[in-house]
Amino acid sequence: MIRNTSLAAYIEENDSGKAAKDRCKLLKKINQSPGVTRKQLSETTGMPINVVCPRIRELLDSNTLKEDGCSRDPISRRSANLLYLNLPAHMNRPVSETLEAAQ
Repeated sequence: MIRNTSLAAYIEENDSGKAAKDRCKLLKKINQSPGVTRKQLSETTGMPINVVCPRIRELLDSNTLKEDGCSRDPISRRSANLLYLNLPAHMNRPVSETLEAAQ
């Protein structure tokens, strides 16, 4: 069950456009570093993990992202799924590499 305060916060964040900006920021980072984890995204973007995870879930649900493979955190020894843009395999690398390969 979702509490009224949580639901109100969710609606407010979506209405303000903040969620869309957060998704865009995460997509840029994933494009720059394919195979990144949620924890790494949180660390590199400065966004709290409790903001990163719901935005990633939205992107996974819309088939914008995919999870493929996992890595083990050396400190916690916990497994984490790797995130990629949901593109054909030959296109799933940073735009800068794609442009260099085309020249």
